[in-house]
Amino acid sequence: MTTVTDGGLEVAGGLLTGSDSGQIDALAVGSGTGSESTTATALSNEEHRADASGGNVELVDTGQTGEAELIIRIKGGFEVPGGTGISEVGAFINGSGGGGTLIFIDNFNTVTVETGHTEEFTIPVDLRRV
Repeated sequence: MTTVTDGGLEVAGGLLTGSDSGQIDALAVGSGTGSESTTATALSNEEHRADASGGNVELVDTGQTGEAELIIRIKGGFEVPGGTGISEVGAFINGSGGGGTLIFIDNFNTVTVETGHTEEFTIPVDLRRV
């Protein structure tokens, strides 16, 4: 399940009041575990970060109110060494090139990215009222 971080809520509030600016400009994957919490500020063990403007990242409007998907594709032997286990993914505002504010984080069962193979990781975002 995707978690919105405290920092993500702070940025959202700032965007609403005009005291902050920015947009999701980077997605990252990592090999850590146990990092999915509202207090997270970074991935537990970041392996690769990609700019949202790059060809390996998509920000998708699903067409459903309040829903979106943030997608990053990783190729073994290129973005990460072949055989790297990926178990966490995060989205950052003002995080292009490092740093920024982690707004969404998701942990999952490890997926091994083999040399020459591309794996796709998706952060499902659901901001609907419950």
